[in-house]
Amino acid sequence: MSAGYSLFILITGMITFTYRSTGVIKSNTFGTTFWTLLKDFQFTLLCIVCFLFGILIGIYGTFMNWFLLSLDASHTLIGISTIIAGLSELPIMFTSAKIMKTIGPVNCLYITYLTYAIRFIAYSFLRDPWLSLTIEPLHGVTWSLMFSVAQSYAASLSPPGLQATGPGLTNAARLVGQAIGIFSGGVLYDTYGPRTLFRGCAVLAGFGILLLALGRLIYRLVHSPQQSPHHCEDEEDEHEETKPLLNGDSPNDTYSIQS
Repeated sequence: MSAGYSLFILITGMITFTYRSTGVIKSNTFGTTFWTLLKDFQFTLLCIVCFLFGILIGIYGTFMNWFLLSLDASHTLIGISTIIAGLSELPIMFTSAKIMKTIGPVNCLYITYLTYAIRFIAYSFLRDPWLSLTIEPLHGVTWSLMFSVAQSYAASLSPPGLQATGPGLTNAARLVGQAIGIFSGGVLYDTYGPRTLFRGCAVLAGFGILLLALGRLIYRLVHSPQQSPHHCEDEEDEHEETKPLLNGDSPNDTYSIQS
């Protein structure tokens, strides 16, 4: 990912974060808007998830081609690899909404983290640079699915009037993580080598899975129903079409993508 694109995304995130909607909620100050979003446990967890994704994205986008060059890969091979990675995004972009509605946003994030772990582990054992062409199709999952889920899920978690601000904040969290990943990745690349760096990224992806699982468990425990069974069923029927849940992971769970 180029520095120009990253700067463009950062400026876009800043604009959407400070944009004042004419909807129900009007944020008087930056701090009010910030707190309105981050006081939601689900939204805060999503920001942390995007931050970790940013670290992985930054390391991959910056150091993977250097690693291939160290394996005597030609510039032609790197170009072909980049084309394959780009093409792998198209089917995911077109089907991401259907995927999220089918398995839920949290399961999409699990899949993305798992795919990142597989991708980094595969590269850490790579000896023949041409075999990178068999790994690059995973880019569609690790980038397109993650980005689509994060943006749509952030919008659905945001209160009225902040549906553009929420995705902007999660995108900012990703960019901060990306910057940290690029800097720390460079230090680790020089100190321990690329293979150790990539295996460390696989461990970080595994940590992301555990973090999501822990957050899901905490959310369920905190929001476990305390009323009688009949009252709980009535309350669930009343709210099931309007409240997006962190533990939504099946077609029967309550998740909707809001525009």
